[in-house]
Amino acid sequence: MPVGLETAEAAGVLCGKAGTADLVDATVVVMAAGLGAIVRTSGPDGVRALIDAQGIRPAPVVRTV
Repeated sequence: MPVGLETAEAAGVLCGKAGTADLVDATVVVMAAGLGAIVRTSGPDGVRALIDAQGIRPAPVVRTV
């Protein structure tokens, strides 16, 4: 799925809020929040930290693979 400028900017802001440089995970979290999607990841702690920093409710669901 292509990432537009708005999503990229939101991911960058989210990285700043969460104190991380993981732009890929931040992009996934931004997109999952917008789509109401489940995030499947092998690194749930980083994803959950980004979700917490995003502060939206309901928060995306995280599943560990």
